[in-house]
Amino acid sequence: MQLRFNTDQGQPVTVRLGAAPITVGRSEKADIVLTSGSVSPLHCSIRQWDNDYVIKNLDSANQTYVNGQIADVARLDAGDKITVGGHNLFFERISRKSPGANTMIRTIGKEMSSEKKGYSAMLGELVMEAEKKKDP
Repeated sequence: MQLRFNTDQGQPVTVRLGAAPITVGRSEKADIVLTSGSVSPLHCSIRQWDNDYVIKNLDSANQTYVNGQIADVARLDAGDKITVGGHNLFFERISRKSPGANTMIRTIGKEMSSEKKGYSAMLGELVMEAEKKKDP
């Protein structure tokens, strides 16, 4: 999972989440620092718990919101919008860069028909490509 948000200067940032808890706040001690005055020094924390991610408000003066609702403690789902002192952070699945099986099958099918390649030729190319990736 990941958090996607913009810095105070408007630059896009993506932070991958793992097993270690992270904190969001104005303090330099926070893992994600948002310098807006409406963000508490340690505003909230996000941690993995039993294969889910949970957000906890850390007694911030301006609350922590998940999808517009005050969240003292809440389980996060992909697509949730977290609001911290006017900043929106989006909780998302990490996007896959590689195509899925259906996409690959369609691509191979198009190549076979457009380039007049047979199944054996295409399979041979795929195997050679995979072998190249294994041996750097």
